[in-house]
Amino acid sequence: MPTEGVVVIVTRIPSIPGATSDESDIEDDESTTLFSRDSGFQTRADSYMVFSFSDFDDLVSVCHALIPYQINASLFYYKNRYELLIADALDSERWQLIASILSEYGSVSNSTEAMLKEYGKTVIREHAVEAIVQRFSL
Repeated sequence: MPTEGVVVIVTRIPSIPGATSDESDIEDDESTTLFSRDSGFQTRADSYMVFSFSDFDDLVSVCHALIPYQINASLFYYKNRYELLIADALDSERWQLIASILSEYGSVSNSTEAMLKEYGKTVIREHAVEAIVQRFSL
């Protein structure tokens, strides 16, 4: 799942019965860092998302809804469906907003960027949303 992250759950277990009690086990040491991550991890989504549309009219409608967000997308035709690939670096709020708009008209695709570029037919290489809005009215 390329849009999903990794969740790490750390559970602190009390001392084993019979073992000596160590105060560091009881205290919550804020200075100890188990994992470090890039400070932009939660605010940037540098991956891609692919949405699939079986009906071209749905694709035109979603492009008209996405035009205010100025995203760069590519359009492919793969397995009798239109696949819209969005590979912009978006903050997580915009990423979720755009994904929710796309899901109203289409469905999340299992296709990967590499698969579409290799096996799909490229319809519009760059700025697909703007190109569709310019050529097709609602």
